[in-house]
Amino acid sequence: MSAASQLALVPAASSAPLVSDRAVQMQVIEAQQTQRKPKKARRKRRGWGPFQSVIKERSMDFNLTLDVQNLQQEVQHMTSLRDVLRTKTMLQRHSPEGSLFRVVKEYFHVFRTGWTLQEAGRKRLLDDQDQRAFLHSVMDAEVDVENGLRGPDVMAEQIIMYSTFIRFIRLTMHSYDIVVAEDSVIISAKSTMRFQVLRNTIEMIFPHVLGHEWLVAQLVGQEIEAAAGITFSFNAAGKCCKYTVEMDFVGAFANVVKDPQLLDMLFGRALIADNSMFGILDDVKEETQPKASASACVSALEEERDQLERELDELRSRPNVPEDAFVQRVVGDYYLAFATGYQAYEIQDLDGASRVSQQNFLSHMFVSESSGKNVEKRWKALSEGFQVLAFQQMDDTPVEYQSRGELCIIRSTARYLLQITSRTIRLVFPHLFTSESPLVDDLVGRRLAVSSLLTFSIECDAGRISHIEERMDFASALVELLANPQDLGFVMSRARLTLDGCSDMDSSPLPPLRSIGTRPEEKPDSAARRMTMADILG
Repeated sequence: MSAASQLALVPAASSAPLVSDRAVQMQVIEAQQTQRKPKKARRKRRGWGPFQSVIKERSMDFNLTLDVQNLQQEVQHMTSLRDVLRTKTMLQRHSPEGSLFRVVKEYFHVFRTGWTLQEAGRKRLLDDQDQRAFLHSVMDAEVDVENGLRGPDVMAEQIIMYSTFIRFIRLTMHSYDIVVAEDSVIISAKSTMRFQVLRNTIEMIFPHVLGHEWLVAQLVGQEIEAAAGITFSFNAAGKCCKYTVEMDFVGAFANVVKDPQLLDMLFGRALIADNSMFGILDDVKEETQPKASASACVSALEEERDQLERELDELRSRPNVPEDAFVQRVVGDYYLAFATGYQAYEIQDLDGASRVSQQNFLSHMFVSESSGKNVEKRWKALSEGFQVLAFQQMDDTPVEYQSRGELCIIRSTARYLLQITSRTIRLVFPHLFTSESPLVDDLVGRRLAVSSLLTFSIECDAGRISHIEERMDFASALVELLANPQDLGFVMSRARLTLDGCSDMDSSPLPPLRSIGTRPEEKPDSAARRMTMADILG
């Protein structure tokens, strides 16, 4: 407030005495002193900051330094751990716990039962789309499956063929080997594949044996376990770049087809290409090669035609060679099927395969069903009367052709090894059993070596047997056991033997021994006297 205004506040002096100038000045000075501005706040000294003291500032600085050091150590530790884990991953990608071996194990799990085929009304946890996606995820886009073929789709097609041509049962891995070569890893897995042979297997893989129905019947339905070696080659990116399979089909089928020649015939023209791939893949190889010129093709065809003409001329000069070999094989199969006699249905285990082989031969190697039934009936009667120890082929004659080559005849000599048992006495020589002849003790347990002549009539076109005629020489075999002609005559007098074996209830036995040796046109003079063994043996 100014001095003038302060003076205005002084009451007027009209009625009071005038105040001296000195008093007025004093009042003005006092008013000025009361109106002075407030004092400013005292400034803090620079350098202390918010800590108010040097001690607090130094303590905070020390704590921050410790925190920084701890963080630096933690960062260094995490960096070292990252490097260790990265190195461990590089070292163990091919180990049994690594990522690549896990891919192989997953492959065997995904395809353990082959390709998942779509079936109506049946849901699966893993369908074919999942399997195809798995192949594309672990296989390189240009994976080599040999035979000039590449790509995961080719692998999928092969697995589908394995699942349709055969009944895929189980694929199991048993062991593995891991080899590291620079930036690639090779894993070889030894495994087994169990499958069942179907009719479709014969049609698609072994079509050349469809004409041999007895062999087809022997194969269809068999469960086979084949050894398999599957090799996966992985590149630096962890993708399978090459896939190879070695399936031992020959060794697996050798357990079913015992004959090496039949096994060679079975796989000689089998539609199994390299890398155990099904189908005819030779055409695919040829497509990848450049086509030859037209003139070169014409020249090659002309040479092939000339070669075929020469081969045909040679075959015409020897028309019966292939047929002879086939006919002799049919006869050989007959001897193999009945090598130990007739096998009954109740015989199992070791004789089960023999029984199946006999039934296949009887069902498929005869022109008519009745012919097969007659042969089975004859063998059954012989095996019931004697214990058949062996049936062997001794010799055969050249093949004879009749009726313009439509029917061929082959004669073969055989040898039976038969053992006489108490059942033989009861069924074949019942008159010895009823008369309590002492010859029973002499015969039981003895072995007969019976020679026989068999005549096979085989139709050339069908390759099947139409008739078998047999003549067994029991008399000569018994002469080796019974030196006394009278004993021999008594044993053979009412024996239930026929020219082709033993008779059943409906068959007539051999004619009495007295008529043996007489010709058909000569009638024995039964009115005079009966012939004895002494007369026959001279």
